[in-house]
Amino acid sequence: MTAVRTTYEAGCFAVTASSQKILILDRFKKITVATVDNFAPLFIAMSVDPEKSIGVEHLMNASIVYAISHELGIPPGLFEAGDKALIEYSRSQISDQVDPADHDLLIKELSHSWQWVAVHPLLKKYIKLDEYLRADSRECLFIPMGFFELFIHDYFAGFVKSYVYQGVTEFELIKQLTHLIFSTLHGVGLYQNRFLKTELFFAKISKILNETGQIREQVETFLAKAKQDDHIFKSMWFVNIRDWAKIELDDIETLEGAANGLSHLLENQPSTGLSNDLQEQLTDLRVQMNAPDAEVSSLMKTCDFSHVSKEVNILNALIKETIGYAVVSYSREHGITLYPQFLVKPFPLYRLAGKGSFAEEELITELLSTENPVNLAPFELHAIFNKARSPTLKELAQELIRVRAKQEEFFCTFYRFSQMSLTSFAVFQAARVSASPVTFQYRRLNDLVSGARRPMAPVMQSVEEPSSPTPCLENPEDALHEALNLQRPGGCSVQ
Repeated sequence: MTAVRTTYEAGCFAVTASSQKILILDRFKKITVATVDNFAPLFIAMSVDPEKSIGVEHLMNASIVYAISHELGIPPGLFEAGDKALIEYSRSQISDQVDPADHDLLIKELSHSWQWVAVHPLLKKYIKLDEYLRADSRECLFIPMGFFELFIHDYFAGFVKSYVYQGVTEFELIKQLTHLIFSTLHGVGLYQNRFLKTELFFAKISKILNETGQIREQVETFLAKAKQDDHIFKSMWFVNIRDWAKIELDDIETLEGAANGLSHLLENQPSTGLSNDLQEQLTDLRVQMNAPDAEVSSLMKTCDFSHVSKEVNILNALIKETIGYAVVSYSREHGITLYPQFLVKPFPLYRLAGKGSFAEEELITELLSTENPVNLAPFELHAIFNKARSPTLKELAQELIRVRAKQEEFFCTFYRFSQMSLTSFAVFQAARVSASPVTFQYRRLNDLVSGARRPMAPVMQSVEEPSSPTPCLENPEDALHEALNLQRPGGCSVQ
């Protein structure tokens, strides 16, 4: 439950009467507050061990941090300056709905949840942090968790195993839980659409089948039954409407302004400044999306809804939801970013990475400039390396990291020799004035991007260890077993 206040909420995503308010990423990729289900009864029904339980609000908050860090290409906890950039960008992504007086509180809740999850006993024993996932100073604001997404998938597999094994019947509730967590984790935000939610649920269940062990057959039976029920509900009408919408969308990805045009279509907002071709191609879709809820639409006459409902307003809502599903899935298939966020100058150069070929060409030009050499921080080079789509840009970032690492090693070696020779002290001081600070940052980064495995200099953790730390040498198979088997001790053990 969040204490952050808003002028109005992003919406109600709850499918039961018992609800709570938590932070979410909305469909615009903004951080705000929404009403969702209270999932405690579901966890009880699944017999989840309280010691292994991670509150949904913590999972959501940590997933928001992960999604934002992935958008920037800056893993939390690796560099002090990187963490500050992550916090600054998170502030810029707070929705206008949030009370400005609560912005600091919102950031505090996100940070607290990330730290809380990072020191949770289940994660502490899950994977041993290696030398490349340590904070470079006590000033870092996050504990590094490079394995977070992998853990979430395995933890979800534990949910599914417990759900199926215990014979829980809260299908809409576990489907909603899946939608909340993974829409946030993947940074796409929550979009109120039953078809997108169901498709995501089926995809995630299929992905974790190999982790369900001895009850795989039961999980497959559960999945097959869910798909059959979904097919029965959608038969005789869904495919016709979806395919009609996709025909209307054909080749839209080639037209300028497609992202804005489709975003406005989903929001039922007028579009201005779009090309005539795009406006014309969206006309029929707009007619259907703007159709009055109480009137029989032309699409309604082409399908058999007899087994669904006789209520015109319900059928109109289904048709519009199906068109919305077609638009979103088409956009993802063709790499169209809905609700696009454009960079507004001035912005850090590293943000150009991953923003398209023209942006990356501009970044390459800046990095190769001899007249105005660019001096990027380690976290910025790391972000470029992570986000670059152009092989040329990726190689250039790696080469710059390698060169900086060599310089860093030279100055570090020079410093050690200077301590042994008083005569070299003045020379060393002069060198320090024009050189980067002597640190281990670029060498750590070089080892990370090159895959090298060599002993590193000791670095500081950003927070204190928990009072009962898990032994540092954990068997990964035991840790995975813990994540996949969430039932409380004394109950049935799911293998």
